[in-house]
Amino acid sequence: MKLDGTYFRSEALRHLEQHLLTSAIPAFSGEVSEIRTLLCKHEYEEVDTALSEISRLVREEGFRYAEIALVSRDLAAYQDILNAAFPKYGIPFTCDQPSPVLPKPLFRFVRQVLSCGAGGFSTERVLALLKTGMTVFSVEEIAEFENYLFIWEISGSRFLEPFTAHPRGFQQELNEEDEALLGRVNRLREGLIPALERFREILRQGTVQEACGGLFTLLEELEVPVRIEQLAAEALAAEDFGLAQEYGQVWDLLIGLLNTLVQAAGERRLSPERFEQLFLLGASGCELGSLPQAVDSVIVGSADRIRIMDKRAVLVLGVNENVLPCVPAESGVFTDREREALSHFELELSKSSRDRLKEERFVAYKTLTSPSERLFLTARCADISGKLKTPSILFPQLRRMFGEEIRMEASALPGEFFCRSRETAFAYLARTYLDDTPLTASLKAALLPEEEYAGKLAGLDRVLEERGFR
Repeated sequence: MKLDGTYFRSEALRHLEQHLLTSAIPAFSGEVSEIRTLLCKHEYEEVDTALSEISRLVREEGFRYAEIALVSRDLAAYQDILNAAFPKYGIPFTCDQPSPVLPKPLFRFVRQVLSCGAGGFSTERVLALLKTGMTVFSVEEIAEFENYLFIWEISGSRFLEPFTAHPRGFQQELNEEDEALLGRVNRLREGLIPALERFREILRQGTVQEACGGLFTLLEELEVPVRIEQLAAEALAAEDFGLAQEYGQVWDLLIGLLNTLVQAAGERRLSPERFEQLFLLGASGCELGSLPQAVDSVIVGSADRIRIMDKRAVLVLGVNENVLPCVPAESGVFTDREREALSHFELELSKSSRDRLKEERFVAYKTLTSPSERLFLTARCADISGKLKTPSILFPQLRRMFGEEIRMEASALPGEFFCRSRETAFAYLARTYLDDTPLTASLKAALLPEEEYAGKLAGLDRVLEERGFR
């Protein structure tokens, strides 16, 4: 498979597409400025280097963010780092990686409801339910309720009766303030526990359809939809459009899952424990996607699932051995030869390791040949725990094709390359604060007049003096 030659605006990238992962690798005769391979110390340096390059492309070469893609075959290793780094660099981005719904507050809330239904009321379950933030009770009310539960070790059927003990422990008399506190604690109990108990009865005696209907009724009684609308409105007010959209998506997924359970097993009667297992099994298969929150944003995704179309620049993180191309792990009972023999009898099993390796090589080919103008690859020498890593076989192949001029090390890049915003400039200055260089002097002069950073710089000076570095 070869791409149309008119797609590439670079002779070097056209040469790469024609000869990548082939046995004979002819050298490219021209100059190469469009392809770079960088060795970095760890994941954090990879991300900083890649985002600095994105910022440089936009500011100095006129690229738009929407014309750039950031890809990794092992995106999970970088996801949290990227989520923190993109705002620091001021770069808008959209992640094409779906996220599971079980960790989301609404599904955690339902999980605790079902846990109470199957295992009864306990301090830990009830507080875990309240602390999901899916109820209309305030943080202060939940804190008072929590203190009372721990003081008197409330559990089981004691939740069903009004609380009468002193809210501050073994005290003789209730004063006016104590009575008000006990009243607030009881109002929360009355607003939560009776509704949960009614659902427990439905869950113990009803069908799957009745249990799903009872769960929806419980959500309405506890005003969970109202709370979701409040949280979405707060996210919109804070201009966090992705989070606002997420609240609606998670609610729709929950309702869809309940409808699916009704269609699959509506008339069956299950024990509370079995219904909880069934719900968790269905929820584990639900994933939350994301839509671009801005027209001009960098697309971030996993190399094996992202579709890169019409991107001028592609930056690839984690081009390490056994990662890109990925080497599939051996699994299953049958050998590859046995799988082939069974396939002749039309008994198709999972793909052989040979076929999976071919697919992974295609993923690598597709990723490296997707940009029309710029290709930027990074590999780390070690992970954050210190475990040594080796660059992928793609690195020596590219050097044989284009020469040593494409090889760089992140540590050799000038400091100003990483100073793309106030936050990144301060981060670089903090790392090199004791260096007496023109760059550190310029950064201090630029940041000192700003109130936000003047205090931070003063703090650095104070710490250095206390530890004898000054």
